[in-house]
This record gives sequence, structure tokens and C-alpha cells, in this order.
Amino acid sequence: MEMATPDEIEELRWMMSPFDSSIAAVNLKRIEETYDLFIGHERGIVHPRLIFEYLKESKPMPKHGYESVKKLLTVS
Repeated sequence: MEMATPDEIEELRWMMSPFDSSIAAVNLKRIEETYDLFIGHERGIVHPRLIFEYLKESKPMPKHGYESVKKLLTVS
């Protein structure tokens, strides 16, 4: 299974919080609010708790997870 690179994960953290994209700045509440705001459930995006674990780098992020979160954070 192909995994997201550290640079890709950092890019997602930056998209979530452009003023502080450090691992320490990852905030579950902000992720949940963003998920709700951009209708993540209806768009088939991975669960906010899983996004949180990926962005904290406590779980390896599969490439499809990266693409799913990027889809959530990208207006199209």
C-alpha cells in the first residue's frame, strides 16, 4: 500500500492551519469543525478522529487517506 510522504502530511497540516502547521498545533476540534463545515460525511471523507491521528503522525497515512483529506480541504 502506498503511503503519504511527510511533506504531504505537512501540506495538509498547513491547509488546516496556515499560521502554525506544526504537529503540536493539530487540533481535533478544528478538524471536526472543518469536517462539518465542508460536509465531510456526505462527501465520503475519512472520519475527523482518523484525520487527527494522521496529522499528528501517530498513525501512518495511506495515500488514499491523504487524497481524501486534501479533497475535504480543497474547494471544488
